Amino acid sequence: VLADWLTLHRLPDTYDYSIDHEVGRVFVKEELARRRQPLLHVLEVGGCCNPMTWDLPGELVSTDIDVQTLQVGALHFATKPNIKFVAADALKQPFADGVFDCAVLFSTLHHLLDPVGCLREMRRVVRPGGFLAILCEPIGSYRAETLSAEFRRDLEEGINEQIFTDEEYARMFHAAGLVATRAVIDGGSFKAILSRDGAVCSIDTTSSAPTRHPHMRTQLSHAGQEPLNIRFARRLTSPSAVPSQSAQPNRGTEMPDTTSELQKKI
Repeated sequence: VLADWLTLHRLPDTYDYSIDHEVGRVFVKEELARRRQPLLHVLEVGGCCNPMTWDLPGELVSTDIDVQTLQVGALHFATKPNIKFVAADALKQPFADGVFDCAVLFSTLHHLLDPVGCLREMRRVVRPGGFLAILCEPIGSYRAETLSAEFRRDLEEGINEQIFTDEEYARMFHAAGLVATRAVIDGGSFKAILSRDGAVCSIDTTSSAPTRHPHMRTQLSHAGQEPLNIRFARRLTSPSAVPSQSAQPNRGTEMPDTTSELQKKI
């Protein structure tokens, strides 16, 4: 783990999907309070019909590739004219460069076939001085023989579920030209605030690559390799917890004031 990434040693069986997402919401709120800048335009990618940032100030644009769920969201939030729903590919957002103050993804990145491409696109649409928030993402690795029946079934049915290690996340951020200014590994859940301060570069899989970060040892998939969602299942590394996708977060409550308040509930 990178030296400035905070690791909280929470037992896997104490994980709660709903509470974790509320912690993620507070994580964003704390970043906004720290920056003390007006928030005018927010982008949430992969929010489906219930964007987690629904109660932030300013205009919220929630994008997803599922048109029907966006229609449900538009009906549900009809009384909130500041929330807009737009059908769009995470890799091709229909917005000009630098129009958002921040871009937020809740438990979304690990579903994408090209997570680095998504991060680069988020970097493009966020203004200089803005930030990205990657929240409630599974982190760790699994032994193939310890995969749950549900998780294995999802993979076999073609559902794109992936688990990345801390090194893989760091390497992806580096490739997308992003710098993690705050990162927390909380059991099997990963949350990070990313700035646009880095330079976009290619992912190189050779040990002598000039873009290789000294702290990033794990290599991402490249031409000739299996996709990450299949390859990670074959790893022979120690298992670690991953967030359950069975529960649904309560998206209709106001955010508590501090992360510590929520941590007490876990």
